[in-house]
Amino acid sequence: MPRLAKVLQLQLAANRGLNIKCTIVLNVEMVKIDDHGEIEEEMEVPLRGGMQIIRCRSELIPAMQAWMERIDDALDTFIKRGSGWTLNDVNYLDVELFRVAPLQGACHLHGVDYKKGKVRFIDPP
Repeated sequence: MPRLAKVLQLQLAANRGLNIKCTIVLNVEMVKIDDHGEIEEEMEVPLRGGMQIIRCRSELIPAMQAWMERIDDALDTFIKRGSGWTLNDVNYLDVELFRVAPLQGACHLHGVDYKKGKVRFIDPP
């Protein structure tokens, strides 16, 4: 996870004035094993961490923890309700990033300062 945090910090720094909306997708291989211990069926399952808007560096670690908890819960639910499916392998982790312009006017995002037409991030203490 430290590598993921570094990538997200770089994206946050590169998009000054813009928030980043992101999620992680963990692609796993699930298998069904027959009575003889042989693989009966295989399937790829994407597990999404949920979309989060990140406004400042201090929000990165809590967002990553929330993603991993959500993925862990989804995997547990799938295994419990999956009629014999088990986790065989983790194929890859995909990070989806989108730039989001802060809202102006009546809307205000905590951690963003609008002054003289400029937008800057304020890290909470």
